[in-house]
Amino acid sequence: MSSTRRLGWASKPGDTEATRLLRASLVGFVADAGQDPALLAGAARLAWAWLDDHHAAPFDVADSALAVAARRDDPKLHARLVAEVRRSTDASERSHTMNALGQFADPALVAATLDLVLSGAINLFEGGGAFVGDAHTGAQRRAIYQAFKAHYDALAALLPPEFAPQLSQVGFVVCDPALRDDIVQFFRDRLSNAPGGPHMLATGVERMDSCLARRRAAQPSIHAFLARY
Repeated sequence: MSSTRRLGWASKPGDTEATRLLRASLVGFVADAGQDPALLAGAARLAWAWLDDHHAAPFDVADSALAVAARRDDPKLHARLVAEVRRSTDASERSHTMNALGQFADPALVAATLDLVLSGAINLFEGGGAFVGDAHTGAQRRAIYQAFKAHYDALAALLPPEFAPQLSQVGFVVCDPALRDDIVQFFRDRLSNAPGGPHMLATGVERMDSCLARRRAAQPSIHAFLARY
């Protein structure tokens, strides 16, 4: 971890392209995985600096720092990012900002992010990266599902009828046995008569049940591993 601290978030004179790429991919990972206080604090500093001046870091490094900082669920950072989405007219900048907003897990903050779509500040296609993605944690996926569930009809009304069933993706990626039946029932009621809905429902339930089965199968080996320590 000491070598990653030396690499740090800030660009240094003489950095090669390989060093910059390593910084963008490695420092954020180590900050999150190791919960390293210095790297976490550095991510927050760089995130705020980049929001004030986009020359503070390359976009890929800034994206990593913003994601790490956002995963701390800081309401002030969330409010600033929301303000940036409302202010900016640059599509690339708005995309970067929405991706950062997608890293929050606090249900109230996730709901506030969704309000950007509901209020018309950004459309669902442009802001979708905040709500759909393989990198979301279980907590983030649960919060996103609950926010979409609370406003499903309003969100569906923003889409052509043939696209509305796609909203179910935010539910079927949740791999939580406590929510499984709720998710299935919620989308069964809404997809059964929608264009392409029955197929979307069947494949979504299959995907979720496969994840739950893999999770159950892995539990004995995980418990056995932890029991040794």
